Amino acid sequence: MVQTSAAVVRKIILLALLGLAAVFLAGPVAGMVAVVFFTVSLVMAFAFVGLLIWGLFQLITVGPQAAWERVRHLGFGLGRILVQVGGWSGRVLASLPRMWTKIRDGAVRSARFAGRTVRASARFGGEISLMALTGAAIAVTLGAVAGEEDPAAGIGIPFYALFGAVLAGVVAIVLALRPKHRVARFPSPRPILVRKT
Repeated sequence: MVQTSAAVVRKIILLALLGLAAVFLAGPVAGMVAVVFFTVSLVMAFAFVGLLIWGLFQLITVGPQAAWERVRHLGFGLGRILVQVGGWSGRVLASLPRMWTKIRDGAVRSARFAGRTVRASARFGGEISLMALTGAAIAVTLGAVAGEEDPAAGIGIPFYALFGAVLAGVVAIVLALRPKHRVARFPSPRPILVRKT
């Protein structure tokens, strides 16, 4: 498959944006994962120490048989909680590809919108600049041909150029911003076929 140069440039820009996002987002994501891992490990360490102290307290106060039943009951409760957390973690991990797809699609839409905006702004600015330069050239030409230069007042060709550029620029902005009426295009009329009977 032959690709146009615009398609190749678009893919290179998309890959550059993807790399930039990966570089900028890798640090915060790694930091959040590290904070979560540190918090979970710290809580688990203190929970283990608390479990040992609680188990020892139960052993001393209610005896070995009742202490074993309470520790066993607590273990089942913690097991159910861990299963629920595992299921939640599995759902979160399963949603990551969908989330990445949505983030990627949003970034592509934003990049396309930015590209269209830049193109439209450049086209608008180019049209205005071209009209202003044309107006300045016409004003300078008319001023030079007419010989209208007042040395006493200091008004000369630069003033005419500025005046022509401003006037043409205002006209260009008005023309560019006015609503455009589209003419409906009708297909070319077809010949009417008449059957001879």
